[in-house]
Amino acid sequence: MNALTQTFQGSSLSSKLAAAFAAVLLLAVVLGGVGIYAIATLDDEIQSMYTKELQGVSNARAVQFRYATMGRQLRQALLTGDDEVRARALRELDHAGESDRVPPGRLAHSRRPSTTTMRSSSAASATPIERR
Repeated sequence: MNALTQTFQGSSLSSKLAAAFAAVLLLAVVLGGVGIYAIATLDDEIQSMYTKELQGVSNARAVQFRYATMGRQLRQALLTGDDEVRARALRELDHAGESDRVPPGRLAHSRRPSTTTMRSSSAASATPIERR
């Protein structure tokens, strides 16, 4: 340590400034590398958390959406006076119940129903519309 101090005392001001700048630059590079490594590790942990832990929440939300759709179809079938509309609503209800069976490992929220029902002020005027 004593030899290092004597070397710096004997050197010129420009070499002292260059050595100090190099030390600060080295510190910045090391801190940047540590930061990038920490961000990459955090990204891996977030991806793992999503695929392992939050997929159940997403599937539960999809099931809730499906049951709401089935409830609308059932309500339309019960409230309408037109036999044709009732038959169509019951067919869509049967189709919605069959399409909810998702094989393990498949994302349930990737499928959407092909039609949905809009109700106006009277239940008899409900008509299915296409979803894009």
